Amino acid sequence: TDADPTTRLFFGWFGPRGLATALFALLIVDQLEHDLNHLILHTAINAVWISAVLHGITAAPAARWYGRPLVWRKHAPQRPSRRAETLAGGNNNRPRFGLGPK
Repeated sequence: TDADPTTRLFFGWFGPRGLATALFALLIVDQLEHDLNHLILHTAINAVWISAVLHGITAAPAARWYGRPLVWRKHAPQRPSRRAETLAGGNNNRPRFGLGPK
């Protein structure tokens, strides 16, 4: 994607991990042995509440951290994306892998 690493990190941290864990646990719990059912359900329940607590604690600081560069980028000169540079034939400093003309 063209998303910068800060955006990928922010969305990766706040992704739906807890909900996905609960859903997958409920889908497979009937297909496992009785002893494993309890282990899977307890693990999933703990993952959900720990995820909710950690995301709740880090939501405001992470939003400030993520928003700070956005304010800075709004006032910074715009630079075209790598894809736009490539399509426009820009950035000739990159090595070219091919037999076509330079």
